[in-house]
Amino acid sequence: STDQEAQVERAKAAVEQAKAELEENRRQLRLAESLVAGGVVSGDDADAAKSRVRISEAALRQEQADLGVFEAYLQNTYIKAPFTGVVIKKMAEVGESVTPIPPGVNVSTSSGAIVAMADFDTLEVEVDVNESHIAKLHDAHPAEVTVEAFPERKLQAVLRQIIPSTDRTKATVMVKVTILE
Repeated sequence: STDQEAQVERAKAAVEQAKAELEENRRQLRLAESLVAGGVVSGDDADAAKSRVRISEAALRQEQADLGVFEAYLQNTYIKAPFTGVVIKKMAEVGESVTPIPPGVNVSTSSGAIVAMADFDTLEVEVDVNESHIAKLHDAHPAEVTVEAFPERKLQAVLRQIIPSTDRTKATVMVKVTILE
């Protein structure tokens, strides 16, 4: 992003220069108007000064627009997540080209992913449940989750979603369980 940052700085300097030129042309217009009022110079000098002021105003607007464009380009160099979380896996290296991932595409298998993130405030677990037990489950059904890393710790959870497809090879249905703690 250093090249974009440099472009923004150049554009800021150009805006400052355009402001200074506009102020100078306004000063010259005031001087020309006072000289015309005193009969020292013709009205053409004041008209020329007015034109220089209008040109300077247009130049300032142009430089401000250019600054806006370069600031937008700089913003496009930043990577922002749509939620607060923790990076759990880096999937791209410096210099690699990446493309946006359309909604619904599996991020973990997509070549456009830069990192995988987790929001630890809303963790959930995917669990295979024997299809004979699915009829007993309902929304917000309570659950207990244990993980291999901490087998002595039982985490309270609730059923969030039953995935409406069956794994025929294992005779199971996947459910998503939200961890409450």
